[in-house]
Amino acid sequence: MVSPNRKQVINLSQEFIKKQDGYQKQDCENAAVKRWLKKNPSKNYSHPVTLLGDDLYSHQPICKLALEQGYNFIFVCLKYFSSNLI
Repeated sequence: MVSPNRKQVINLSQEFIKKQDGYQKQDCENAAVKRWLKKNPSKNYSHPVTLLGDDLYSHQPICKLALEQGYNFIFVCLKYFSSNLI
């Protein structure tokens, strides 16, 4: 977490990308962020948290889960996807 009024940065807990037990396919960032969101609802933090992410995260399932867990977010959306937003 960062604040314009502080020099310190606080890291949130991490979720590693690794092969999960019982799965044949290799893990990916999408699956890892979904696990992280489910384990870390925004109510775990005493201040509001805004998630920042690249285009990998700007898809409906992740945005929906982030909102359900009480987060605000800013995710990059590539131009070729923007026609769906207009």
